[in-house]
Amino acid sequence: MIIQRYLLREIVLSFLGVSTVLLLIFMSVTFIRLLGDAADGEFPVDMVLQLFLLKSGAQVVFILPFALLLTVMLALGRLYRDSEMAALSACGIGPGQLLLMVARPALIVALLLALATLWWVPQMEAKAVQLIATAAAERELQGVAAGRFTQPLPGGPLLYVEQSDEAGGRGLFGYIKQPNGDTHIITAERASRSEQPNGDQFIIFERGHRYEDISISGRFRIIEFERHAVRIQQRRDEMDAGGRVRAALPTSVLLASHDRREQAELQWRLAVPIGALLLALLAVPLAESSPRQGRYGRLLLGVLIYILYTNLLTVGKSQIARGAWPPQVGLWWVHGLALLLLGWLLWRQRRLPREAA
Repeated sequence: MIIQRYLLREIVLSFLGVSTVLLLIFMSVTFIRLLGDAADGEFPVDMVLQLFLLKSGAQVVFILPFALLLTVMLALGRLYRDSEMAALSACGIGPGQLLLMVARPALIVALLLALATLWWVPQMEAKAVQLIATAAAERELQGVAAGRFTQPLPGGPLLYVEQSDEAGGRGLFGYIKQPNGDTHIITAERASRSEQPNGDQFIIFERGHRYEDISISGRFRIIEFERHAVRIQQRRDEMDAGGRVRAALPTSVLLASHDRREQAELQWRLAVPIGALLLALLAVPLAESSPRQGRYGRLLLGVLIYILYTNLLTVGKSQIARGAWPPQVGLWWVHGLALLLLGWLLWRQRRLPREAA
């Protein structure tokens, strides 16, 4: 159908332009933030490019629903402005046919987004988490300056190293304050870092002594050792309050999980492609305008609806994670509200021409 190909071309061209602009904006913000983190010592500067590519790839997915909304509104807005929509209406193209024409490319984008959010993005997040964790682990001993006291991690042991190299430290002195008030002092010839498969991280002291001041019993104890391990960091998934590790979990793990926070993450991944399709359909009645109103007449209303929609999704996700709402409710109620709004807008669009007649 000639009209459908014409409309599809308008949508594709607008989509490429809008997506490029939004992507450049988000990539710039991401790059600046990563540079700031590198300057603060979160990870080495030579790792910025790798993290930038991983983070940018993951952010593309969350940009596309907004880009799709703007695309449809801009493409249809131009047709309304140039009175082409009036000609299409005279040819028998009504709101229902227009909705179907937009739904087809939007469904393709939604399916690609589903593939990305359920498979590709978790892999990108997992690689980024691994890079950051590796950098943090490597600097725990390598970053200790020789000849002065340093605390590599907040709440961790206070260390003094005579000499440091890539393998660890030599001539090491450590001061450890236990939660119960006991103090332990460790001296060793050398030390290195070790990480367990579950994410626990340790400092391995070799050939040294441990002096324990047990304040509860009032005793003092000296222990000589060949190898002695002190845990300095618990599992990353326990310490990550921002949900970064959960974002890196495979979707198959989330499907089998009964943890409410992981269920919330699964609902969020499903909401992205569904939201993209619903926003594209909402853009059809939202784009309706008179030629005098201009191409961007109702664009602000579309942006406000997008902000409200995404905020409701965020609130719903947090409520599921806190256990306030059951996972069965999920985020479907937000999509239901979007469908109700779409139905009302289409009903209003059909009713107004009759009233005008």
